[in-house]
Amino acid sequence: MVKHFPLKIILLLTFLINKILLLRHFPNNWKIALVFPIKKQGKNSKSPSSYRPIFLLSILSKITEHIILNRLRNFTDSINYINPNQYGFTRHLSTYHPLLRLTEKITSGFQRGRSTGAVFLDIQKAFDRVWVSGLIYKLITNNFPPALIHLVNSYLVNRSFQVIVNNTLSRTVFIKNGVTQGSLLGPILFNIYINDIPSHPLTMTNIYADDTSISATYKNHLTITKALNAHLLLLEEFFNTWKIKINVDKTVAVLFTRRRKPCTPPTLYSTPLHWSQSTKYLGLVLEKNLTWKQHILHTRDKFRNAMRSLYPLICRNSHLNIYNKVLLYTAVLRPILAYGCPVWGYAANSNIKLLDNAQNALIRNITRAYRYNRNRNIYKVLKIPTFKAHIKKLGQKFFDNLPSINNVNIQNLENYDPNIYKKRPRRILLDSYNPP
Repeated sequence: MVKHFPLKIILLLTFLINKILLLRHFPNNWKIALVFPIKKQGKNSKSPSSYRPIFLLSILSKITEHIILNRLRNFTDSINYINPNQYGFTRHLSTYHPLLRLTEKITSGFQRGRSTGAVFLDIQKAFDRVWVSGLIYKLITNNFPPALIHLVNSYLVNRSFQVIVNNTLSRTVFIKNGVTQGSLLGPILFNIYINDIPSHPLTMTNIYADDTSISATYKNHLTITKALNAHLLLLEEFFNTWKIKINVDKTVAVLFTRRRKPCTPPTLYSTPLHWSQSTKYLGLVLEKNLTWKQHILHTRDKFRNAMRSLYPLICRNSHLNIYNKVLLYTAVLRPILAYGCPVWGYAANSNIKLLDNAQNALIRNITRAYRYNRNRNIYKVLKIPTFKAHIKKLGQKFFDNLPSINNVNIQNLENYDPNIYKKRPRRILLDSYNPP
């Protein structure tokens, strides 16, 4: 929309933003947000904690934030500042990368007769609890440009918001701490705030924004527990120092193993974490034996629920033409099925078949196919790949891009034995599915 402003308005806006950068002052009127509470799935609608606050900010604020964001990124990239264990809101990285790193460790451990213990930490209200003074302290001690520090400080202080529900506004509330959810600067400022989160030589750390996991792989289960406990003690001290609260009740520990006898679970804040059979991490369901069956069943159910929501548009009696129905499928429904496929794509064919059948049923419904119409002929007419061919293509593209990722942890993923008997995800995914 701003691109279509008259040249005179654009010049005035440019002058205004240049003055903001020169004076290192963020306008107070741009720091007033409207908050739309979005209910979390499966939560009690009567509890305030069941809602995620989404901040709607001035469009002029967004433009200025984008300029500040570029300057922050240029500086952090120039000194290679961001922790390599942090994959969230980082250029060229996605949720797939920490998931692949973790599952590669688990599967390689299985082949060497080792188990992997992992703790998935739940940081309570991560963005809302950022200690602003602590963040500014970290900017100063890490030698960020003074102009940027002053500008970020001006951006964070004296912020306020009003909640809007059914066109009714609440009273104005001032924000003492936290970085704004829904802002452009919020994610990178949060990354800077937890950038010095401690690692441990006996464990592996994966962080995506505030989703943090630590894992240890050893033959001896007691060694796993000791390694996790040693790392958790470091994390407890870090969280206490920087006023970050961990929800112990929602923190999950999983022992990925093929042995039946469990070991003593790790401890967080003097509370034993019981070993769970599975957990959901970055959108994937990870069960203790990592067969991916639970995840695939969960994905199939999610796909069917989404399909029911769109049923009036994609049913046999819909007035939409086939082109638009297929567009809805490829843009909305297929990504649900394929999410994370470079990570779980080596699952057993019997499990993959469940998703393949779900897609086939939808495609036949869209095209009003008769029973005697073969699926492969339908796909050829629609000019879309089968499900197996699609996830193979996505996997190939993902793995081909890995060498170009400027992250030491991802580059180290290249150094593994790709023999198929080793059951390594990449080789099996790319070798197993042959498109028709």
